[in-house]
Amino acid sequence: MTEDTPQDDEAISGEELSGATDSCAHDNDTAANARPTSERPVDEVPEDEKPSKKAKKPRGKMKLKGIFAEKLSDELFEKMSAFIIKELGIKMPDRKKVMLEARLRKRLRALEMKTFEEYAEYVFSPGGLESEVVHLLDVVTTNKTDFFREPRHYDLLTGTVLPKLIKRKPKGEPLKIWSAACSSGEEPYTLSIVMSEFARVNDCPPFSILGTDVSTLVLYKALDAIYKERSISEVPEEIKKKYFLRSKDRAKPVVRLKKKVRDMVSFKRLNFMEPSYDIDTNFDIIFCRNVMIYFDRPTQEEVINRLCRHIRPEGYLFMGHSETLMGIRAPLKQVVSTVYSRMPAGSHTGEIITMRLRKPKSEKGATGATGSF
Repeated sequence: MTEDTPQDDEAISGEELSGATDSCAHDNDTAANARPTSERPVDEVPEDEKPSKKAKKPRGKMKLKGIFAEKLSDELFEKMSAFIIKELGIKMPDRKKVMLEARLRKRLRALEMKTFEEYAEYVFSPGGLESEVVHLLDVVTTNKTDFFREPRHYDLLTGTVLPKLIKRKPKGEPLKIWSAACSSGEEPYTLSIVMSEFARVNDCPPFSILGTDVSTLVLYKALDAIYKERSISEVPEEIKKKYFLRSKDRAKPVVRLKKKVRDMVSFKRLNFMEPSYDIDTNFDIIFCRNVMIYFDRPTQEEVINRLCRHIRPEGYLFMGHSETLMGIRAPLKQVVSTVYSRMPAGSHTGEIITMRLRKPKSEKGATGATGSF
């Protein structure tokens, strides 16, 4: 969060977007029952994983010219790559050496170090690993996300998936949604808005949304729920008025999700490389979009099957438009392109499904996301 961004509710909630009212579409007993937890900026992130302002004591003023002249050796790149694959599962082919070198220079400046060797020695030391690993993981992960990204998925969710799930569910049983690799929170908050709009005009059970990511830095941003005003420029005006607040200070063009939207979402740090995930095992819907493209084939299959352990039978998995399953052995069947249903218990016979990757299409324009509301 930059220094000019408000940190408290009062700083940003004093004035709503023009025409907005204090009411929220899901402001009823259902919303109260649906609230999974209060915001948990401390409980969800262990103390030793919180980002520190200074991971290392200053070593005196560093000359930028020296940093930019420094090169990452092939040997050190291979060592760093092996660590990144082990910790994150992210492929680091030789063509990414220049990218890694450029991003690590920022860490050299922050830590006031002169060489990549000095940085590596620090990272792989016991004390350095504990304090720097979170920053290193943030260096190699991509946190590109938007509100109402890939809007066709939200049309499918409200028009097909939710009616089917609700019809099968015992009355009063809550809907559970997991936004995996949620980055800075735009996706889970979009889901909260979409679910609130759906509940406004349909008989909908209580719902809760969990957002997870490997990066504690983006999770703190997600908990704040404060974004640049331009990030909602393509969100329909009606949705802006209902669910967003604008800062009183016009010199700071930021917006914040209303409390009733935030209350439907909780956050937790989770690394896909862990052998098991310490979360619920009975989600009705999982959104895990634009993540698998960073993994090699064995890792893709491992992660997909771990996700399947957390989907109810006949629940749904939404993948990104740059991903499709073909060749991966998992208990899933395709519903439409990039959307899969968990097979009922006992019906999976070891079919192969795979991951064929395509270049993502343009995602400009989010207005279609609320077309079916």
